[in-house]
Amino acid sequence: MIYFISPQEAWLMNRDQMDQHAVFRKDFTVITNAIAETSSTALEAIFMRQTGLIFHGLSRVGKTSCIKVINSKLHEFMPRAYVESPLVS
Repeated sequence: MIYFISPQEAWLMNRDQMDQHAVFRKDFTVITNAIAETSSTALEAIFMRQTGLIFHGLSRVGKTSCIKVINSKLHEFMPRAYVESPLVS
C-alpha cells in the first residue's frame, strides 16, 4: 500500500491516525535497486525450477527484507507456493 502525506497533514494527524500509518509503525519496505535486481534474479531461478537459493552477504544489508519481498511477489504469481525459510514467517 502506498501512502502520500504532506508535512501539513502530518501535523494535523491525531495519535490514532499515526498509529495506523505504515511509516509511524515502521511497517514498510523501501524497494531499492539491489532488492529489485536480486528479487528478479531469484524469481527467475524459481520459475526455471532451480531447487534452491542461498543468500550470502554481510550482516544488516537487507537479505531478510529481500527474501520477504520475493515471498510476497512469488505469492502473487503462485498463491499455493511454499517458501521455506527460517527468516520468513
